[in-house]
Amino acid sequence: MPHQKNVTTEELSVSVPNGHAWIITTMPRGGLQIASPATVGENLVKNYTRELQEFDTISWQVLRDGKPVTADGNAASRWISEMAQATGAQSLVGVPLKDPVLEGYPGVLLAYRVSSGNPFTAAEIEQIAQSAKQLGAARRASRQQRLAPDYATLPAWAHGLPERFMVLDAHANVLIGSTGFNKLDDRLRDQLQRDARARLARNAIEGALAESVRLPLPDSRGDLWTFRCTVYRKLPALSHGPAAAYCLEPACYDWSTLRPTDIQADVEMARLVPSMEFMQKEYARGPGLTEISRIVHLSPFHFHRRFSGLMGVTPKHFMLESQIFDAKSQLASGANELVEIAANCGFAHQSHFTSRFKQATGLTPTRWRRMAAKLTEGARKAGLAANNA
Repeated sequence: MPHQKNVTTEELSVSVPNGHAWIITTMPRGGLQIASPATVGENLVKNYTRELQEFDTISWQVLRDGKPVTADGNAASRWISEMAQATGAQSLVGVPLKDPVLEGYPGVLLAYRVSSGNPFTAAEIEQIAQSAKQLGAARRASRQQRLAPDYATLPAWAHGLPERFMVLDAHANVLIGSTGFNKLDDRLRDQLQRDARARLARNAIEGALAESVRLPLPDSRGDLWTFRCTVYRKLPALSHGPAAAYCLEPACYDWSTLRPTDIQADVEMARLVPSMEFMQKEYARGPGLTEISRIVHLSPFHFHRRFSGLMGVTPKHFMLESQIFDAKSQLASGANELVEIAANCGFAHQSHFTSRFKQATGLTPTRWRRMAAKLTEGARKAGLAANNA
């Protein structure tokens, strides 16, 4: 395999005369956020995540259509207007950027020029699009190197999707993420559509504030998948009415690939990454908030509040998911009995393990192990058939 150059946003910025580049990503809270560069103002990053993203016509349309979108600094868009005021942007273009931060969560490379109001030429847009492909490939290669060997190829039982971010409208039409949505089984697709119709109907009737909730849903085998659902009362950048965004929550192996530099524009979120690494290593002994928060030099109260808000999951749930994922790996290997797995993963005893595992997955450890064995065997046969074709 040829060496993949590690293309940075700074290199992309100088690839077009007088150009600058930002990375927009879709994880992990069911919306958009600015990931880099670090020079984006902190207030602008926070305002974008909290409100301005709803008006980002460029990024939402790139995610929907999968092709470049252009605009100028005078466009009738609240987001573009405020960005232009903050940066002096005069000419803008957004292009698709595959999974810039975590696998399966698409993004956008937003390029802009300050000193020239001339629109980007077709040749420049193509150059930016090609650079975005290089950047996406380089980041994916870097993540693969960070993965533990066991997860370089995802096990058949893992909840992997080519796209883990989906947006549905009030009629349950998929506006973004149809590839991932269509990979879900019938039961999950039906539940997501029902949930979108119900939430958006209630939103229209009650005028409810935008909400973000954790949503566990069982697939056809009874295995729970966890989504983060964010309801937009209005999403003017994408739809005339309300919309619901569903983000499949990152798994432990996803979070293990995250580095502070991947999300350097979000200073608070980048600061919390070492605490995730610590919790993934130490979950079995159950460290408390005081010990964990000390890693990132925050008070326990402030750490819990910021971690839960920025990551979309509480520290306690994050450690439990690490614990459950380790248990799944041991169950799937078939090497250990339940009592051994319970002890290895830090559960008080086997019945405690069984109770927490069923609560987290929807299945008892024994039923889950049988399901994982069937999925693994099915994947093995499919691989043999593909090789023999």
